[in-house]
Amino acid sequence: MTTVPEPRGALLVDIGSLLTRVTFVDAVEGETRVIGQAAHETTIDGPYHDPLIAIVRAAASIGERTGRQLVADGRLIVPRNAGGDGVSRVVLVTSAGPIMRVVIAAVGSDTSARSAQRALDATYTSVIERITLDDALDAASDMSWIERQARRLVGERPDCVLIVGGIEGGAQEGPLRLARMLALVYDVRNESQTPPPMVYAGNSLAAPRVAEALTERTVLLQATNLRPAMDHEQLAEARNTVRTIYNTRVLTQLPGSERLQSLGGQAIASAAEAAELIGRFVAERFGRRVLLLDVGAAHTILHYTRPGATDAVVAAGIGVGYGARETLVEAGAWEVARWLPYPIDDRTLVHRVLNIALRPQVMPSSREDLLLRLALARAAVSSARLRLASADDYDMIIASGGVLQHAGHPGLALLAILDALQPGSNESAVAIDVHLDELGLINSIGALAATDADAALTLFDRDLMRNTPLATCIVPLALPGVGELAISAELSVIGGETQRITVNSGAIGVLPLAPGMRGTLRLLPAAGVRLGGEAAGAEVKTDEAAISGSALGVVIDARGRPLRLATASLARQQQLWDWMHVLGAVREPLPYAAAEPFVESEVVLSAPTEIRRATSFSRESRTSEIQRTSQPAAAASSIDDDLARLRQQMQTQPPKRRGPFGRK
Repeated sequence: MTTVPEPRGALLVDIGSLLTRVTFVDAVEGETRVIGQAAHETTIDGPYHDPLIAIVRAAASIGERTGRQLVADGRLIVPRNAGGDGVSRVVLVTSAGPIMRVVIAAVGSDTSARSAQRALDATYTSVIERITLDDALDAASDMSWIERQARRLVGERPDCVLIVGGIEGGAQEGPLRLARMLALVYDVRNESQTPPPMVYAGNSLAAPRVAEALTERTVLLQATNLRPAMDHEQLAEARNTVRTIYNTRVLTQLPGSERLQSLGGQAIASAAEAAELIGRFVAERFGRRVLLLDVGAAHTILHYTRPGATDAVVAAGIGVGYGARETLVEAGAWEVARWLPYPIDDRTLVHRVLNIALRPQVMPSSREDLLLRLALARAAVSSARLRLASADDYDMIIASGGVLQHAGHPGLALLAILDALQPGSNESAVAIDVHLDELGLINSIGALAATDADAALTLFDRDLMRNTPLATCIVPLALPGVGELAISAELSVIGGETQRITVNSGAIGVLPLAPGMRGTLRLLPAAGVRLGGEAAGAEVKTDEAAISGSALGVVIDARGRPLRLATASLARQQQLWDWMHVLGAVREPLPYAAAEPFVESEVVLSAPTEIRRATSFSRESRTSEIQRTSQPAAAASSIDDDLARLRQQMQTQPPKRRGPFGRK
C-alpha cells in the first residue's frame, strides 16, 4: 500500500523593494520540491500600498503555468481545500521594510562610536545623528555641550538610540553624561510623541545610573558592553538587541503587514536574518568559510560565516536600483565609470544613474545599460566589503540579487563578483567555489526553516545547491610582471578528455567543466608564484574527481591582488573587454572608441542628509586595531533555534573534506 505524503504545498514569498518573488513548493515523491515560480513588481508603494496584490498576481501566474489552482476570486486559497487546490501555508520574508533611523550616543568617536556603527551594520539601519563627547569644547559656540546636542536632536525622529562607551571597570561619567543629555531632549519634546527605545551597551558599572536617568522617559534595553576594553570588541548582544527592535517596531510598519502576518500565520522574516541562517548552516554542514552576497535594488548585504562565528554588513540604501544614487554618492563616479569598457562622461553617467534610481523596474535595453548596472553592483559590493571585518577569509561565495541573476551570461556575473570582492588575497584558500542563486531561494529557505526544517533542508539540497554552481576559482599570488607565465593547469575530466592551459600574469584562463561532470585538477605555478598557503612554485593537485562541474568550470584569475586596471583609457577598456571575451560573454573585438579622461565635477550628486557610515579608515586598520570577537554561533535565539532544527534533519554528517583541495 502506497503511503500518501502529508500535504506540504506552500507559497514562499520574498518581498523585495523592486520585485516580489513567489515560489510554489509541494510534495514530490515524499520530498518538498519547487513546482513553479513567478515574480511581479512589488506593490508596497503607491498607488497600491498593498504587497498582497503582487503576491496574488504572481501566484495566479504560477497556477496558469502549472495547472494548479492557487487563486480564486482574486484571493489566495489558504489553507488548501478538500479538492487539493491552494496551499497549506504562506511563508513570508522581506527586504523591503523601512530603514531604521538610529542615533548613536557615544563617549568616543574613534572607539565606541565605530563599534556602535559595526553593531548597527548587521541590519537595515541609517545613522541620522552621531553624538559624542569629543566635541564637548567648542570655542566657536556660546552654548554648552548639552545645549548643542539637544538642539541637534530635538528635530529628529529616530526609531532607536544606541548609547555606548566606557570600558569595563572604568569611569562612569561619560555614559551618564550622555544619558542625562538624552533625558533633557525627551523632556523638551512634544509629550504626545512616544520617545524611541534606547539600547545601552556601555560600561556595565554605569548601567544602573543610566537606567535611573532614562527609564521614566523611554524603554531602555541593556546589552553587553560592546567595547569592554580598548583592544577588544564584542558586538553580538548589541546587534541582536537592535535587530529585535527592528523586527518588532520597524518591520511591522511595512504597509499591509497585519494582513500578511494573518495570511502566513507567523511574523514576517527579515531577509538579512534568513540569509544569515543559510550561511551559518552551509558553513557548519560543509566545514567551509562562506561569504553570502546579495546585491539588491535598495540594499547590499554581505554575510561571512565560518563554523562558530559570523559577521554581517547590511549596506542599507546602497543598491543598484532604488539605491543607485546612494551607491554613486558613497563610491564616487569614477569607481563606477572605471568598470565600463565604453566611453562616458561625468554628466552622462550621473544622469543615467539617476534614471535607474527613478525607474529601477525598467530592464536594461542595451548592453551598455546592463554593463552600467553591473558596474554599480561592483561599487555597491566594494563599499559593503570595506565594512566587513573578515573581508577576505572565505573559500566559498554564494551570490544572489537580480542584477547578477539577469546578467545575461554567467561570465558577466562572475566578473562582477570577482572584481568587487577580489577573493584570494587572504592567502589561505587554493580554490574558491562560487555559486549564484539564480532562483532566488536563499531568503525563502531561511524563512521556511522556522516552521518546516525538513522541507527547508530538502529544498536546500535539491533545488538550491544543485542549481547554483558558477565556477571554481583559482587565484595565484605573488605574480610576476604582466604578460609573464603565472601558472600551468591540467584538468582531467572523468569520462572525458584532459585539458591543459597556461595563464599569464594579468590574464584570466578557463577550463570548461559542465554541470554534472567531475574532474581532477593539477596546478603548477611558475617560480615564485604561490597558491594559497602553499610554498612558492609548489605543485598542487586535487584528489580524484574532486572538482565539480559548473556553469563556467575552472576559472584561473591571475590578474593580481589588489586588482589594478590600466591607466590609459583605451588600454583599460581593452582589459575589461578581453576578460569578458575569455569568459565567453562577448565574441567580437572591442567596438568602442577610446574614452576621454574622466573628470568628476560638481554635477556629481550632493551628499545625503543622513550621517554616512565612517569609511575614512582603511580595512587594515579596522581588522588590526582591536581584538575582534565575531558574533558567536549563539548569536540570535531565533536563528539558533532554526539552525538547531536544520541540524536535526541532517541525514548525513558533514563531509570531512573542506573543498576540492582540502585545508591545512
